[in-house]
Amino acid sequence: AIRRAACYFASLADDSKALDPGNAPPIIAILANSGGSSTSNKTVSLLTFRADTITYFCTIVGLFWAGFTAFPVSPRNGTEAIADLLRRTGSVYLCVGSEPRLSNAAQAACYALRSDGQQVAVFKMPAFDDLFQPQPILNTDAFLKPKRRDLDASMIILHSSGE
Repeated sequence: AIRRAACYFASLADDSKALDPGNAPPIIAILANSGGSSTSNKTVSLLTFRADTITYFCTIVGLFWAGFTAFPVSPRNGTEAIADLLRRTGSVYLCVGSEPRLSNAAQAACYALRSDGQQVAVFKMPAFDDLFQPQPILNTDAFLKPKRRDLDASMIILHSSGE
């Protein structure tokens, strides 16, 4: 699943120069719920909660595997905060969960960034079934081994609201 996530992002971020070990790794921000359901429904099963958490974890480690820097962004942030975080970190890609609220926030944040001259490509967050498939990964010899990284380069960017 981690290799499948790595292949997914490497194929979408088709920029071989950006993945050159001599350059800083591109930053992919993740705007998605990291566990459980985003609804207030209390009947969500434990299996569903774990599946979402596993998918989120495999996505982040897949980003590491492919040579990117992961930047998980809290889905509780408003549009202005999301745009500011993407701007401050220099994120060039944004992986967005399937919830309509998150899609709308991502679109609004990217629109605000375009007015500042920053382009952010938006990808769909992979689902559990996308990563955990019985079929083998085809034509991915280049991504079966993890990318070499500069040991001083950031692998993940974490932020806090300060609370």
